[in-house]
Amino acid sequence: MVEIKRELLNSTPLHDRYIKRFDFPVSKLFHKIKSQLVEEYVMMRSNGMLGPQAGFYSYPISIEPELCMNVYQNFSNIVEETFYVNRAFDSERFANDFKLYCVCQNNDMRASVSHNHTQTTSIASVFYLDLPEEGGELDFYFGDTSARLKPKLNTLYVFPHWVYHKPQPQKDSKYRICINMEFSSYDRPIVKETGDIW
Repeated sequence: MVEIKRELLNSTPLHDRYIKRFDFPVSKLFHKIKSQLVEEYVMMRSNGMLGPQAGFYSYPISIEPELCMNVYQNFSNIVEETFYVNRAFDSERFANDFKLYCVCQNNDMRASVSHNHTQTTSIASVFYLDLPEEGGELDFYFGDTSARLKPKLNTLYVFPHWVYHKPQPQKDSKYRICINMEFSSYDRPIVKETGDIW
């Protein structure tokens, strides 16, 4: 039986309970393909395959299997160490079906849309390969409260599928590259440290 540590839950702000941050030093692994990701994204957005008319803004990227497996292992280890989960897929199938989704934005091509991931996963996550100098914060909404964070490189942000969030516009023309990953569980994940049910 999972112990719910109420003293921790009652004293911890919602954004600290539902947004977890982890060291995730994978940015350098993507260095060679950053320009490719931007080119693919701009092409798909220009052709109407992404954006408001398509109804979604991210696309599954194709990368070398070795790189994908490296990212998968890091992400999977974080999930297993942090949560009690009942995998919707066995480890081998999850590794084979694992996808990274990419969104690129700058001051001209952007989308600041509040959304969640209730239709696709149990645990959502995001990390960034490039960041703007000004703007580009990520807002999270918890009922009548909200939290804004300024993303950092080499940091993975993990949050429940039901949390609404919205990227803020940025001021400069440099593309910020955002990579999303998801983890599905048959049951709602439980945070090991607190007993919090996600």
